[in-house]
Amino acid sequence: MAKDGSSAEYQPVRFRLYVADDLPNSALALANFRLIAETYFAHRYELEIVDLQKNPGLDLGDGIVAIPTLIRVSPPGPPIIGNLSDIPRVLRTLGIADGTRGAPVDHPAPGPLPPGTGRGSPGQ
Repeated sequence: MAKDGSSAEYQPVRFRLYVADDLPNSALALANFRLIAETYFAHRYELEIVDLQKNPGLDLGDGIVAIPTLIRVSPPGPPIIGNLSDIPRVLRTLGIADGTRGAPVDHPAPGPLPPGTGRGSPGQ
């Protein structure tokens, strides 16, 4: 609730993913992002994909030095370079505590992790 007693509208977490369309790591980064986002942010996120191969020089002021790179635009966060396969590192960088399900610490957590996900799960 907002201070005035009205219901505050939830603002989605906004991300920007810089890729190069034909690179395997770019496709893997997108797939890993979607898995992480759907698991930890449900439908409370927006993703902008910037293909620097099709639009060279369109780094939107984010200072991209490598691709793929994920930027948390809102709330702002540090860039994550790589294919996002190191899930625990990605979660820590996004501010998601210790592999527990939830949004960054400045957003309410949605609940427990689904079975087979999180720290200590096979394949991580």
